[in-house]
Amino acid sequence: MSLNSLQQHVSRVKIEWEKFMQGEEVDRTVVSNVIKRSWVRSRAYGVDPDGPRLLSSTSEGDGTSEMSQLTSMNVNFAKLLSSDSSQYRIQLYDSAGFPLMNTRSNTQALEKRIGTNSIWLALTQDRVTSVLGYEHYRSTFHNTYGAAAPVHGLTGKVIGVVNVVCDDPGYCFSRK
Repeated sequence: MSLNSLQQHVSRVKIEWEKFMQGEEVDRTVVSNVIKRSWVRSRAYGVDPDGPRLLSSTSEGDGTSEMSQLTSMNVNFAKLLSSDSSQYRIQLYDSAGFPLMNTRSNTQALEKRIGTNSIWLALTQDRVTSVLGYEHYRSTFHNTYGAAAPVHGLTGKVIGVVNVVCDDPGYCFSRK
């Protein structure tokens, strides 16, 4: 997707997000069914669309034996890919949506806590997914572009997710 077409898409989604927030029907040719259903669930959970970006998590991860697989991945990712100065952030989450490697937040990425997000959609749908700008339910994430992929353990079960996040679409989608 080119930067221009992304900006056009996000502008159209913004209009549809605003309609959704007003209780109006959204155009399904602009907003995918996956995103719209997530918006509906987020509203039903009582997620504040204008709430703060960062929330603290009070519970612990699932503590399964598969966590050791993700922990070793975490060390490798941290060494190779993560940097606060990078335009991209590489994040690793466990199967319960808890961050294992995320320098900005310790928030559990549950849809019922933070609304529509690529992490939770990848975990629950077991597929690569993206949530771009206004596709996020919460307005504090409208400048965030995320793409997530599930991580499978040795048994094939989803044990976590890798999420790539960028806050600057000009950087994310430019071809240099």
